[in-house]
Amino acid sequence: MATRKRSTVWLYFDHIDQNPSKVKCQACGETVQHSGNTSNMLKHLKKKHPVESAEIEAKRKEDATASTSAYESPKAKSLTSKLLKMIAVDLQPLSIVDDQGFREFAREMDPRYVLPSRRSLVRTDFPQLFQRAQSDVKSILTEVSDRDITLTTDLWTSRAGEAYMSLTCHYISKDWKFRSHILSTSHLPGEHTAHAIAEKLTTEAEEWGISEKIQAIVTDNGANMVAGVRVAGFKQIPCFAHSLNLVVQDSLNSSQSVGPILQKCNSVVTYFHHSTKAMDKLREIQQQINLPMHKLINSVVTRWNSVFYMLERIVEQNQAITTALCVLGRSTMCLCEEELEKIKDMITALRPYEEVTRELSAEKFVSISKVIPLSTLLLTSSSDLSKKDNEVACQLAQQCKKRFMNIEQNYPLAASTWFDPRFKSLTFKNNDNIKVTKEKIIHELQKMKPVPAPTDLDDSPAVPPEEKGGIWTMFDQAKKKNQEQRTSSSMVDAHIEMRMYGDEQLMSRETDPLEWWRSREECLKFSSKLARKYLGIVATSVPSERLFSKAGQLISDRRASLKPKNVNMLLFLNDYLNQ
Repeated sequence: MATRKRSTVWLYFDHIDQNPSKVKCQACGETVQHSGNTSNMLKHLKKKHPVESAEIEAKRKEDATASTSAYESPKAKSLTSKLLKMIAVDLQPLSIVDDQGFREFAREMDPRYVLPSRRSLVRTDFPQLFQRAQSDVKSILTEVSDRDITLTTDLWTSRAGEAYMSLTCHYISKDWKFRSHILSTSHLPGEHTAHAIAEKLTTEAEEWGISEKIQAIVTDNGANMVAGVRVAGFKQIPCFAHSLNLVVQDSLNSSQSVGPILQKCNSVVTYFHHSTKAMDKLREIQQQINLPMHKLINSVVTRWNSVFYMLERIVEQNQAITTALCVLGRSTMCLCEEELEKIKDMITALRPYEEVTRELSAEKFVSISKVIPLSTLLLTSSSDLSKKDNEVACQLAQQCKKRFMNIEQNYPLAASTWFDPRFKSLTFKNNDNIKVTKEKIIHELQKMKPVPAPTDLDDSPAVPPEEKGGIWTMFDQAKKKNQEQRTSSSMVDAHIEMRMYGDEQLMSRETDPLEWWRSREECLKFSSKLARKYLGIVATSVPSERLFSKAGQLISDRRASLKPKNVNMLLFLNDYLNQ
């Protein structure tokens, strides 16, 4: 197929079949060297045929004007805007605009539309959209009250070997909706010391204008991360999901009989996954005895619940596994009855923890109001099972006591639980802790003194000193006394609101606590402000971990060369455009 000749210069020249590297001028018949471009041809016309050369230049300017006009038209701007959104929302590689198939598709959709180049996307289009989006989020955050924002942060290393630190913010808006924003995915070179983390946190907080609005930062239990938050001057709250993972991992590692059983289960799963013959035999036997055609599940060190799913699947498929292993001459790998009973005990002990882990992962945002209730329920469940000689349950109970021993004394967690109309003080195990929590809440409420409303006298013209007094003197003095009494009654108001809220009936677990507070905001004016503050604290750093899951998609083989600033820009826009 012949190459399409786009330049108008070809209107004045013909190819020479015998010599493809030369062309013939139609005006004078002279041959001109042609090396795949039109430079020599243009020089010939300019030198020998100025009229034709002028016509070509005029045509070129006309085409350029038409192209620019088409690119800047409302339709073109709309298409470019949709293109940017597609790339950011779907985490497509920027190089998609250079892909032949995509270019042909775009040309078919609208031949007049000129796709922006990858260079234009990186240097102009996306940076402009990024600036507008950042300004919008900063404007939104100015409306959030002081100490109402919670941050989550985490560290991650890309496949290119570059370290990143994520930062997400969370709060409850004025209309009682849970809001969140990705603030940054920053490159963190060098050692990840507490001071390096603290410096990054401080810089980002100042950049976003939220230094005075942050009440806590949720992180995992890494020593450098915990210390970094504290060095930066913020309160650190441990990620509940991470703490739960440590509880289960430490319990499994502490149980003497668990290690050999888990090792044997892993060997069985690995054998079937690595042998096509074994996998085919397993499927054949599953079909024969009418078992679900499920694959065996590998356990992953960093995800404790994968151990639970592995054990659950082995119990489900034990008959098929045992038969297949015997047929294949691997009977020594079969689980004995005693081992199978131990596995069933482990599943029973771990099931409540799997349920909680699933709940923490399934919900987009989990308030820390759930931490005390869930930790109490897990401890109770494990303690009850430990009385039935369940070794794993015994270890889980011990680890829960160790990790969550003083959890009710953590004021933000306790206050959040109290302000959740589904829980209040019901799940507290120590009455002294709820008493201390209420006293601190009352103290906070007392500091929220109402601002005296302006009176008619405040808006009236100033009265000269010599004209003051007279018939209104006694009224003015009574009014002043009334205002002083009203201001000093904040203690009474705090106790009244606490009593009003405490007397409200507990809501069902399906109730949306934010919707409940929205409907009570007028009658519980000051308590609702604290409820917004403490219910807005997230229980886990899962939002940051989800961000790095997206980062892994973004920095793929096709995009491994993305600069850190572009990674930050695209992940920010991905979140912003998905709001």
